Amino acid sequence: MSGALIAIEISAQDSVSPNRVALVRACNQSVGTAAECALLSEINARSPTALAVVSWADAQHLVVRIEAGPSGAARSEWHARELRFVTADSEVERWRAAGLAIAILVGQREMDPTVSEPRPVVAMPPHPGQKPSHSAPQEQVSPRFDPRRAARFTLGAGAEVARGASGALGAQGVGLTLTHGLGALPLLAVGSLSYTREFHAVERVGLEHVDVGAGAGAAAVIGPFVIAARLEPVITWVRASLSSGHGSKAGFLLGVQGDTDLSYWWTRQLGVWFSVGLTESTARTLVRVSTQGATAGPWAVVPEPVWHGSLGFVIGLD
Repeated sequence: MSGALIAIEISAQDSVSPNRVALVRACNQSVGTAAECALLSEINARSPTALAVVSWADAQHLVVRIEAGPSGAARSEWHARELRFVTADSEVERWRAAGLAIAILVGQREMDPTVSEPRPVVAMPPHPGQKPSHSAPQEQVSPRFDPRRAARFTLGAGAEVARGASGALGAQGVGLTLTHGLGALPLLAVGSLSYTREFHAVERVGLEHVDVGAGAGAAAVIGPFVIAARLEPVITWVRASLSSGHGSKAGFLLGVQGDTDLSYWWTRQLGVWFSVGLTESTARTLVRVSTQGATAGPWAVVPEPVWHGSLGFVIGLD
């Protein structure tokens, strides 16, 4: 060993993490015999050749900033890199990726005190026997999906169809959902808004539905997809109107709505979204047409529960 030493500085909180061992080991595996990596707090009398500062930006250890350079150089001359991970990456793999990044940033020639001119930093191949990881250091890892969308708002918007009085696909409209990940947990706060219209529920009569809901849900990953289930109390505004435009009547219903959402993220900000669900109200919607003050046909009943489906896009808002 050349005697070069890379001192790694981590926070006091991270110094008690068992993953600090994986960080140092990954760094040592990457530099081989060119140098030795060790935590700054564990170095005694030896003077380090290079320093590296590892700073995690969040308690979930999803974002880390690494700054590294020769110990005698000004901080402004150091190299820096930020790594971003998804919750599907195991935490120990995130620490290993940070250790590999330290070796890349410092560079083997920079760590060798006998070399006066450091060569450009290049990526090092994995150590023999070490499995490749999709969390290998990059300038920025842009995951296609994040199942928990931690601390993020997500908007889903699409065309909607629903079961109506006239048949299975009787009502058409638009649907919106807004979800917010509750920290690192798979729990979600959710809200929804939809508008559907059935132009011919029966002859001469059309129906309009506006549903507003708010509740909670949970998300998980299955392969490349994010699946979320949500349950919401809803308020439904219903209006029946004659096609002639000479009369209408409206009212409100209370109910509960359950939905399952399936999304696939192309980028952190955009994906495709599909949703299906059922809505159960406190009462059925009964439509009758009156002629000259007397009740007459035709009449229609909107069945309960009402199923609905949406297809569209999902957008990350932050």
